[in-house]
Amino acid sequence: MLAILITFCRFLVSTHCIAKDPCCDLRLPRQIRRLPKDLLTPEEVKKLLSIPDTNTVVGFRDRVILEIFWATGMRIGELLFLAVPDINFNEGLVTIRQGKGGKDRVVPVGKGALNWIKEYLDRVRPLLAQQAHKNFEHGTSNFELLFPRRKWKRLDKAGVHAKLKVYQRRARLKKNLFSHLFRHTLATEMLKRGADLRHIQELLGHERLRTTQKYTHIVKEELRKVHGQTHPREKEGTGNRLQGTEVVYHGTGA
Repeated sequence: MLAILITFCRFLVSTHCIAKDPCCDLRLPRQIRRLPKDLLTPEEVKKLLSIPDTNTVVGFRDRVILEIFWATGMRIGELLFLAVPDINFNEGLVTIRQGKGGKDRVVPVGKGALNWIKEYLDRVRPLLAQQAHKNFEHGTSNFELLFPRRKWKRLDKAGVHAKLKVYQRRARLKKNLFSHLFRHTLATEMLKRGADLRHIQELLGHERLRTTQKYTHIVKEELRKVHGQTHPREKEGTGNRLQGTEVVYHGTGA
């Protein structure tokens, strides 16, 4: 509501209805963004990837979308504006142009996802692009987009999220599935396996390292849990304070 009020006051100034903007010094409170409590497990991701019917054109396209989400952790807006020339098969890299903050970055995509993308480009995308026409948004034609949409419209965020909900139900997942959940899960799983925090920062396209550091909280909690369950001393129950032993301290030294 504050954002609407600020916009309205700017409009009043621009149309000379008021002389001074009463909201010029108003600062919106920053919303605390917390990671979802229930991330996907690698097994759940594997199950989701198997849900789309790859014997159909749309199903094959959706499988490729899920593969790219899981392989790169890119944002949904970045995926929708991927162009065919952005995929470098020789080096196994994908160029993400004008990501958040208008910055480009290059990230690895992985052999598994590359194989799906290649087959998609060879057999499926030509069928999707038959009715494509020039789309001047972001300076990219619909002919070049990796995921062109039929009926003269590009694939949009609402369409992708609707598909994710369908696959969530088919996979019988109780977790709320959205595109960013792949991103959160990827970062967490890579950190668990020893990836450097700065590498995760580059992969996800975070401007500040502290944004990436929020994933370390989940990893630390997981590590504590595993330590308590598997460490031999914890299993023996000898980590508590000594019982039945009188401890006598002599002097005031260390």
